[in-house]
Amino acid sequence: MKSLTLLASLLVTTSVYANDAVMAVGGDVAEPQRYQCQLASDQRVIEVRYPQGTSLPCEVVYQKQGESQVLWSALNTEGYCADKAAVFADLQRSWGWNCQLMTDTASE
Repeated sequence: MKSLTLLASLLVTTSVYANDAVMAVGGDVAEPQRYQCQLASDQRVIEVRYPQGTSLPCEVVYQKQGESQVLWSALNTEGYCADKAAVFADLQRSWGWNCQLMTDTASE
């Protein structure tokens, strides 16, 4: 019986510390990023989404011609999606697109 009580106590303690570690590492509130790209009358959107509102998980969604597709996603590496979106926006620029990172005030 002592072993079972000790094991239960250990599991509860481990769970509490694990939750604290998750909050310290991945618990930061993450704001979505949105690049709006234009070439003549065509528009594209590159958006970094954070489905849980924290820095992980994340996904990069590309929208064109009324369709959306997830290009990249991450579960473990903070900053991965933001980096991929920035590089992809630069690639779009190299193809002649005018891409702007929208801020909260600019997108309203």
